[in-house]
Amino acid sequence: MMRELFNAVVDTDFGQFDLLWGDETDYLVGCPVDWDDGHVNGFVGAGNPHGLHLCMARPHGASPVVIELHAEEPAVPPPSFEDVVEVSIVIPPEARVTWFSWGGETSGELPTVPGGSYRVRVCCQGRDEAAGEVDIAEAVIDLYVIQLWLAPPAPENIVRIGTEDARRGMRDLARRQQQASLNSSVDDE
Repeated sequence: MMRELFNAVVDTDFGQFDLLWGDETDYLVGCPVDWDDGHVNGFVGAGNPHGLHLCMARPHGASPVVIELHAEEPAVPPPSFEDVVEVSIVIPPEARVTWFSWGGETSGELPTVPGGSYRVRVCCQGRDEAAGEVDIAEAVIDLYVIQLWLAPPAPENIVRIGTEDARRGMRDLARRQQQASLNSSVDDE
């Protein structure tokens, strides 16, 4: 059984879309702090205990986002979803789950999501085409489907990476992590 929690075209800047919960959400809007801790995929981060960060490929404009709550793990999406990544999150009991685009430009509250440990699968379609859009275009180019189901925490799983945009995100993240590691070792001396 699947319940659709959200289905809308989201206007955003800098490709930022966040799901947030808990008391710390105000300071997190527009500031992806610690999102990528422990991850290598470069576009979905769950390293912060107060939320999930998705970096869409489209720098500005509108992208469709669908959020689904499943009773059990759904089937892996077809290859038309070129990029598919899974991470784990924990939503506290009775937490209010909200979504935000960059800087809180657009936002809303999701229907009740029971507290618990969830697996999150983010399925992306059209990232390369969307990444090439420099103007705020009216056309819908990319699509993001976020699937949640109750599951124990597990390591990040990159199901597939098929776009150059996602590969570039992975390379950029690896460079940032390497630089942070170098800076940390210099600070320790």
